Amino acid sequence: MVLMMSEAAMAGQAELFPDLPAKSGEPSFMDRLKEVYRIVEEKGPLIPVTFAADVLGVSRGRIYQLIEAGTIEAVEVGRYSYVTGDSVKAYNDTERKAGRPFKVPSKKDLWRASKATAKEMVK
Repeated sequence: MVLMMSEAAMAGQAELFPDLPAKSGEPSFMDRLKEVYRIVEEKGPLIPVTFAADVLGVSRGRIYQLIEAGTIEAVEVGRYSYVTGDSVKAYNDTERKAGRPFKVPSKKDLWRASKATAKEMVK
């Protein structure tokens, strides 16, 4: 599930797929493969978002929240999103509290609570 590529694998791909035709305006298969190789060299192994969610025990939505927050680094290759293996490992190594985060009560919630308390005191 992790995308890593060596020079030998890259050369083997070039022999298997000399230069597959692409749709007009789109990069060829080899151009995309070279881009993936460059990203892997620069950022390390890439992991699909769904696989990262399974590994971390969270939902795909939570992974996207962590990407938005900048906690996990994401890379888009074509129309697919991947997260870097190093950022997933770093997030997994951090200590996290279980459960939902504490919700700060709204003014409406505070008003309801004070109203209920006042009724209890009058009885």
